[in-house]
Amino acid sequence: MIQIYKQYWEDYFHFKGQTSRSEYWSVFLINTVISLLGYWLILYLLDNLVRTVVSVADNSKAYWVVLVTLIFVTFLLTVFLMLNFIPFLSISYRRYRDTGLTPWAFIIEPVAICLAMAVYYYETKAYETNISMPLWLIPVLLVLVLADFLIKILPTGTFNKI
Repeated sequence: MIQIYKQYWEDYFHFKGQTSRSEYWSVFLINTVISLLGYWLILYLLDNLVRTVVSVADNSKAYWVVLVTLIFVTFLLTVFLMLNFIPFLSISYRRYRDTGLTPWAFIIEPVAICLAMAVYYYETKAYETNISMPLWLIPVLLVLVLADFLIKILPTGTFNKI
Protein backbone atom coordinates (compact mmCIF):
# COMPACT_ATOMS: atom_id res chain seq x y z
CA MET A 1 0.00 0.00 0.00
CA ILE A 2 2.91 2.35 0.74
CA GLN A 3 4.37 1.62 -2.71
CA ILE A 4 1.03 2.47 -4.33
CA TYR A 5 0.88 5.76 -2.40
CA LYS A 6 4.46 6.57 -3.40
CA GLN A 7 3.56 5.88 -7.04
CA TYR A 8 0.52 8.17 -6.63
CA TRP A 9 2.79 11.10 -5.81
CA GLU A 10 5.29 10.21 -8.53
CA ASP A 11 2.49 10.25 -11.15
CA TYR A 12 1.42 13.75 -10.07
CA PHE A 13 0.74 15.05 -13.61
CA HIS A 14 0.50 11.67 -15.35
CA PHE A 15 -2.91 11.55 -17.04
CA LYS A 16 -2.05 8.78 -19.51
CA GLY A 17 -2.31 5.14 -18.70
CA GLN A 18 -4.66 3.37 -16.36
CA THR A 19 -5.22 2.85 -12.63
CA SER A 20 -6.63 -0.35 -11.18
CA ARG A 21 -9.42 -0.43 -8.61
CA SER A 22 -7.05 -1.51 -5.85
CA GLU A 23 -4.62 1.32 -6.62
CA TYR A 24 -7.38 3.92 -6.67
CA TRP A 25 -9.11 2.79 -3.49
CA SER A 26 -5.80 2.33 -1.62
CA VAL A 27 -4.90 5.94 -2.34
CA PHE A 28 -8.44 7.03 -1.46
CA LEU A 29 -8.21 5.20 1.88
CA ILE A 30 -4.82 6.67 2.78
CA ASN A 31 -5.91 10.21 1.86
CA THR A 32 -9.13 9.80 3.84
CA VAL A 33 -7.27 8.56 6.94
CA ILE A 34 -4.76 11.44 6.74
CA SER A 35 -7.57 13.99 6.30
CA LEU A 36 -9.66 12.56 9.13
CA LEU A 37 -6.66 12.52 11.47
CA GLY A 38 -5.93 16.13 10.51
CA TYR A 39 -9.52 17.20 11.14
CA TRP A 40 -9.57 15.30 14.43
CA LEU A 41 -6.35 17.02 15.51
CA ILE A 42 -7.80 20.43 14.60
CA LEU A 43 -10.95 19.73 16.61
CA TYR A 44 -8.87 18.47 19.54
CA LEU A 45 -6.74 21.62 19.45
CA LEU A 46 -9.83 23.82 19.20
CA ASP A 47 -11.27 22.08 22.24
CA ASN A 48 -8.04 22.64 24.15
CA LEU A 49 -7.96 26.27 23.04
CA VAL A 50 -11.47 26.86 24.34
CA ARG A 51 -10.68 25.09 27.63
CA THR A 52 -7.48 27.12 28.00
CA VAL A 53 -9.31 30.40 27.38
CA VAL A 54 -12.02 29.46 29.86
CA SER A 55 -9.58 28.38 32.56
CA VAL A 56 -6.82 31.02 32.31
CA ALA A 57 -6.19 34.53 31.06
CA ASP A 58 -5.83 35.20 27.33
CA ASN A 59 -2.17 36.07 27.58
CA SER A 60 -1.08 32.80 29.18
CA LYS A 61 1.68 30.77 27.57
CA ALA A 62 -0.57 27.70 27.23
CA TYR A 63 -3.09 29.72 25.22
CA TRP A 64 -0.47 30.84 22.72
CA VAL A 65 1.09 27.38 22.39
CA VAL A 66 -2.30 25.82 21.58
CA LEU A 67 -3.22 28.68 19.22
CA VAL A 68 0.05 28.51 17.26
CA THR A 69 -0.18 24.71 17.06
CA LEU A 70 -3.76 24.96 15.82
CA ILE A 71 -2.79 27.46 13.11
CA PHE A 72 0.19 25.30 12.09
CA VAL A 73 -1.86 22.07 11.86
CA THR A 74 -4.63 23.84 9.93
CA PHE A 75 -2.03 25.23 7.52
CA LEU A 76 -0.43 21.81 7.01
CA LEU A 77 -3.79 20.13 6.36
CA THR A 78 -4.78 22.87 3.90
CA VAL A 79 -1.49 22.50 2.01
CA PHE A 80 -1.89 18.71 1.97
CA LEU A 81 -5.42 18.99 0.54
CA MET A 82 -4.35 21.54 -2.07
CA LEU A 83 -1.37 19.46 -3.14
CA ASN A 84 -3.67 16.44 -3.48
CA PHE A 85 -6.05 18.12 -5.92
CA ILE A 86 -4.15 17.50 -9.18
CA PRO A 87 -2.81 14.00 -8.43
CA PHE A 88 -6.26 12.91 -7.30
CA LEU A 89 -7.77 14.24 -10.53
CA SER A 90 -5.11 12.37 -12.50
CA ILE A 91 -5.65 9.07 -10.67
CA SER A 92 -9.43 9.49 -11.11
CA TYR A 93 -8.96 10.17 -14.82
CA ARG A 94 -6.76 7.08 -15.17
CA ARG A 95 -9.43 5.06 -13.30
CA TYR A 96 -12.06 6.19 -15.81
CA ARG A 97 -9.74 5.16 -18.65
CA ASP A 98 -9.16 1.78 -16.97
CA THR A 99 -12.88 1.00 -17.15
CA GLY A 100 -12.81 1.56 -20.91
CA LEU A 101 -14.86 4.76 -20.92
CA THR A 102 -14.12 7.53 -23.35
CA PRO A 103 -12.03 10.30 -21.77
CA TRP A 104 -15.00 12.64 -22.28
CA ALA A 105 -16.92 10.74 -19.59
CA PHE A 106 -14.53 12.21 -17.03
CA ILE A 107 -16.44 15.49 -17.30
CA ILE A 108 -18.66 14.02 -14.57
CA GLU A 109 -16.06 14.66 -11.86
CA PRO A 110 -15.24 18.35 -12.56
CA VAL A 111 -18.96 19.12 -12.98
CA ALA A 112 -19.68 17.42 -9.65
CA ILE A 113 -16.90 19.45 -7.99
CA CYS A 114 -18.33 22.69 -9.40
CA LEU A 115 -21.85 21.78 -8.27
CA ALA A 116 -20.55 20.94 -4.80
CA MET A 117 -18.92 24.36 -4.62
CA ALA A 118 -22.21 25.93 -5.75
CA VAL A 119 -24.10 24.08 -3.00
CA TYR A 120 -21.52 25.28 -0.47
CA TYR A 121 -21.88 28.85 -1.75
CA TYR A 122 -25.67 28.77 -1.48
CA GLU A 123 -25.54 27.21 1.97
CA THR A 124 -23.15 29.85 3.28
CA LYS A 125 -25.10 32.74 1.73
CA ALA A 126 -28.54 31.51 2.82
CA TYR A 127 -28.36 33.33 6.14
CA GLU A 128 -26.89 36.55 4.76
CA THR A 129 -29.20 37.12 1.79
CA ASN A 130 -32.48 35.92 0.39
CA ILE A 131 -30.73 33.84 -2.26
CA SER A 132 -32.25 30.38 -2.39
CA MET A 133 -30.61 27.31 -3.84
CA PRO A 134 -32.12 26.04 -7.11
CA LEU A 135 -34.17 22.90 -6.48
CA TRP A 136 -32.37 20.90 -9.16
CA LEU A 137 -28.89 21.41 -7.70
CA ILE A 138 -28.83 18.74 -4.97
CA PRO A 139 -30.46 15.91 -7.00
CA VAL A 140 -28.13 16.54 -9.96
CA LEU A 141 -25.12 16.59 -7.66
CA LEU A 142 -26.19 13.33 -6.02
CA VAL A 143 -26.68 11.63 -9.40
CA LEU A 144 -23.24 12.77 -10.58
CA VAL A 145 -21.52 11.65 -7.38
CA LEU A 146 -23.29 8.28 -7.55
CA ALA A 147 -22.32 7.86 -11.23
CA ASP A 148 -18.72 8.78 -10.40
CA PHE A 149 -18.64 6.24 -7.55
CA LEU A 150 -20.17 3.48 -9.68
CA ILE A 151 -17.68 4.08 -12.48
CA LYS A 152 -14.75 3.90 -10.05
CA ILE A 153 -15.83 0.54 -8.61
CA LEU A 154 -16.21 -1.09 -12.04
CA PRO A 155 -13.67 -3.74 -13.02
CA THR A 156 -10.96 -3.08 -15.56
CA GLY A 157 -12.17 -2.95 -19.17
CA THR A 158 -15.91 -3.07 -18.38
CA PHE A 159 -16.82 -0.77 -21.26
CA ASN A 160 -14.33 -2.39 -23.65
CA LYS A 161 -16.56 -5.49 -23.67
CA ILE A 162 -19.68 -3.60 -24.81
